[in-house]
Amino acid sequence: MKMMRALKRQDPAVTHAAVDMLCSLMQPMHDNFDLRTEQLNKASLLSSEKFLTSLLEILKMHSDRGTGALIVSALLDFLTFSLCAPYSETTDGKHFDSLLKMVADLGRTIFKLFQHPSMAIVKGAGMLMKAIIEEAEVEDSHRMQELALAEGALVRHLHTAMFTQSADNRMLTHRQLSRHLVGLWTTGHPTAQALLRRMLPRGLIIYLESDDEVPEKEQDRMHVRDNVQAAKTLHRSKQGSLKQVEAFLTHWKSRFHSKKQQ
Repeated sequence: MKMMRALKRQDPAVTHAAVDMLCSLMQPMHDNFDLRTEQLNKASLLSSEKFLTSLLEILKMHSDRGTGALIVSALLDFLTFSLCAPYSETTDGKHFDSLLKMVADLGRTIFKLFQHPSMAIVKGAGMLMKAIIEEAEVEDSHRMQELALAEGALVRHLHTAMFTQSADNRMLTHRQLSRHLVGLWTTGHPTAQALLRRMLPRGLIIYLESDDEVPEKEQDRMHVRDNVQAAKTLHRSKQGSLKQVEAFLTHWKSRFHSKKQQ
């Protein structure tokens, strides 16, 4: 209730603070997080369709108006922690499918974010687009491929994927994401593939159609969290704590018996 009242105030500072607080529940910004607690928080926050609809309406409003960059960035973080790997591994399957469908229905609103001057917002929109094409229904994925052509997003990201040269980790992450998106937008889409054939030299097209295995030398800059490793680390830390408690109790018992014998 307090969260809904904060959002209904339509105060940019209050809205950003509220969404930022939601993000801290979805994905704690520290190393000692608990995956079970994260699952329970997501199950609670994503269970209300009305609440999620209100968040997406705020995102659509600011995207269409070109305002509220901090609010848009925070909302994209919220959606990323819900729908995008590796954070989506702790999201309930039913909630994941429902929210993904709602985000896919935004359509052109997501593509408008690709034109934003903030690299963080462009990355967030790209991560959502990646999740939609990979995980949503076939109709939604195909519609996103069509919109990528209609909005010029395919050409924009193709340029980023091919010509970005930088030592900045943010730019390299953006380049890697653009390469994934170009592949997703063109796979199984004859119109997009025909566009690439007209744009690229014939020799390069022949090279791209080769059956040779693609060398995997680039560092993965998008999937920055390993949930399996985090669970193992948490398990080891709990075992270590139990051993410390057992050792303490053992020493305490030994001291008690020695005093009793004396």
